Amino acid sequence: MRPSSEARTGFTLIELMLVLTMVSLLLVMAVPSWRHVQTEAVINGAQLTLDRLVIRQLRFFQQHQRYAEASELPLLQALAPEVAAQYRLTVVTQGSAAYRLELLPLDSMTFPALSLDHTGRRSRTDVVSDAWVD
Repeated sequence: MRPSSEARTGFTLIELMLVLTMVSLLLVMAVPSWRHVQTEAVINGAQLTLDRLVIRQLRFFQQHQRYAEASELPLLQALAPEVAAQYRLTVVTQGSAAYRLELLPLDSMTFPALSLDHTGRRSRTDVVSDAWVD
């Protein structure tokens, strides 16, 4: 038997379990918020990429007197790799004087579809949940 004057060192199993429980509760609360921040960062990057593509369209128009097709614009991978991992670019031209740039999500349940046309009008088609709420 140990003498009672000896100092106790280390942690008990109960103390370790409490610490692990608190850490796991903090992670359960933090992970959804972190995912939301990451998703919003990709969406903001996609909107910035659309702005860059509009500048490319204007330069192309000055040189060729028409707007560029998707194959004539830089690849999304070159402009923004994180956006290219989540979106696909389509360009809809309407004659030589109008266009609409569309970023269509590869995962439509997570990311919205974004578009920007020659007038500067933006549109965002957000994910609509079909879940029934009581």
